[in-house]
Amino acid sequence: MPLLENLIAQKRPSVEKVVLPVASIENHGCLPIGTDLIIARCIIDRLTGIESVENNVWIAPVIPYSTSIEHLDENFTISSSIVSFIKYLREIITTLAKFSTKIILLIFHGGAYYPAYMVAREERSRGKDIRVINFWEIIEEALLKKYNWEKIPILHASSIEASILASCNYTEECMKEVDKIEEKVNEVPKPWISRDIRYVYTRGTISYSKKFGEELLEYVLSKMAELISA
Repeated sequence: MPLLENLIAQKRPSVEKVVLPVASIENHGCLPIGTDLIIARCIIDRLTGIESVENNVWIAPVIPYSTSIEHLDENFTISSSIVSFIKYLREIITTLAKFSTKIILLIFHGGAYYPAYMVAREERSRGKDIRVINFWEIIEEALLKKYNWEKIPILHASSIEASILASCNYTEECMKEVDKIEEKVNEVPKPWISRDIRYVYTRGTISYSKKFGEELLEYVLSKMAELISA
């Protein structure tokens, strides 16, 4: 899949699909605030090498900032309001739709999913061909189906997210490698906000398994390629 930033407008190429990735910059405790952005770039890099996806799918640059209001009680979070994010996303989609037949929103930040979903629904009602793919929803599917986990834990700044970072060749001093990631679920309200998961911002170490992360990404990439090609 070619990168949209390399498109030469003067050549007026045919653009059937554009994949628009959305990430975030927010407090991840001892993990980097750009964790979602790092993962998004890692996935995009790997997607560009998958031959099963047709060449007429272009990948747009990652939108690094979205709405992270659930973390605003913590410092080192960059967020727009939900209303501003929806307006911004709607305007980007409107301009993309001028030269692309289909738009696929590829969401790497859980807090951006529902606003993006509502924008996509609204734009579909206006005749645009737009879909939403949620990275974390595919991760949850893998945990339930591939690993037979009974419940899904909070994935933000979790051992699962750390394992995915490691599979993208990124580690931090606080990350401690283990042989196996155990299923551990903390009961929190839905929707949760930062004060419900205060522990993730203060813990000094976080376990990870690079092998586990690589297995998760293998599952995700296969599923994403299938959904993008549909």
